[in-house]
Amino acid sequence: MKKSVIQLFSYSVIIMLFSMTNTFAQEPPLSGPCGNDLEWNFSDYTLTISGTGDMWNYMPPEGGPWPKSIKTLVIEKGVTSIGRAAFFDCSFSSVSMANTVTKIGSNAFTMCRNLKSIELPNSVAVIGDYAFSESGFTTMSFPNGVINIGRGIFYMCYHLTSVTLPNSVKSIGGYAFSGCPLTSITNLNPVPLTIDTTVFHNVDIRACTLYVPPLSVPRYKKAEVWKEFNIVGGVDIDEEETDEGGGNRLLVYPNPATGACSITMPDEFLYERFLTLSVYDASGKLIQQIQIDNDSPEKVSLKLDHKAQGVYMVTLSNSVRSYTGKVVFN
Repeated sequence: MKKSVIQLFSYSVIIMLFSMTNTFAQEPPLSGPCGNDLEWNFSDYTLTISGTGDMWNYMPPEGGPWPKSIKTLVIEKGVTSIGRAAFFDCSFSSVSMANTVTKIGSNAFTMCRNLKSIELPNSVAVIGDYAFSESGFTTMSFPNGVINIGRGIFYMCYHLTSVTLPNSVKSIGGYAFSGCPLTSITNLNPVPLTIDTTVFHNVDIRACTLYVPPLSVPRYKKAEVWKEFNIVGGVDIDEEETDEGGGNRLLVYPNPATGACSITMPDEFLYERFLTLSVYDASGKLIQQIQIDNDSPEKVSLKLDHKAQGVYMVTLSNSVRSYTGKVVFN
């Protein structure tokens, strides 16, 4: 009898040790590579991505090799892209992203339901398809630098009520805001983008207020899709500023002007060779567009071919970014 008890105890210890060993073997790693020159580290529920270059792409629903129980995500300076499905179904509620990231891959933050908002740096130019779909976003303000907003980016985000679109956006993919309970959109683009009718699929757009630059109201009221919104001229893009202080404000002087006037070159355009200067009248109609060979590093001269007096909107842009100001011609 005594031998049986000892044997039973021995078997119990062996099983327990085997179970512990198996558990330890299944523990996920706490660091590793996630790009040719990128490393990830998981500590105290914080995931840090560091190094230089692009992140590798992953497949949903597995996502990246890190634990799903992340509370804080830190993308350090030097990282240039977020890989496809990298953080699929992760639980973090806070993201810090350095201003070296230029691209966010498709499904990168899909099903991150604890993520209510994210502050994207101005360096981000492209956001892939379904990047934030089925996430917990309540508000989103895209930085003035985003060019392409992917298809279905906020698909089935059932808490998203407010969005801000910068004037740098050139395209918005279909079903981008499908199913979102949007109540307000702030659109800083003086000229309405041509978009597909599916962009706001299953959105009650007649109950949603669209804030646009005052001079652009007539143009938005004629533009397909946009004209269905409750349009309000409540955005003075001449006064909008970014977090870096440069803003998208374009200084035009003298103002009012009687003939030619000058435009101060934004710092980001000082070394740009080719720029486009566009002029719109009070109704939002494009009346003049000039391709500029930027041989003057500090200012650009403007003389309207259109002789009518009034208020005009002037936009100076390159392929990535645009700056806008207003001038009164007497």
